[in-house]
Amino acid sequence: MDEGVVPEPLMIFKQYNFEPDTQYRVYDPYAIMSMIEHGLAISILSKLLLHKCPLNIITKSISPSIIRTITLTYKDKRVLPIASRYFIERYREREI
Repeated sequence: MDEGVVPEPLMIFKQYNFEPDTQYRVYDPYAIMSMIEHGLAISILSKLLLHKCPLNIITKSISPSIIRTITLTYKDKRVLPIASRYFIERYREREI
């Protein structure tokens, strides 16, 4: 889903010498999910994205799992919106 970056699934495919027949590359996750719902596509999407997905799509687990590291970066916490500061505080509480 990241433009300009080789997506994790493609790296895994390469490791296992698997070449999918890719017709289109779409980067908007909601467009991807809509295409899946209408039977126009299949995709590998994160659980985080699908957690509260209201669309009628079938999910399946894959093996091996694909893991992505998410990094949170900010320059000055004092100038962040209150929602961002709250998120950081809750995240740090969970991390302990």
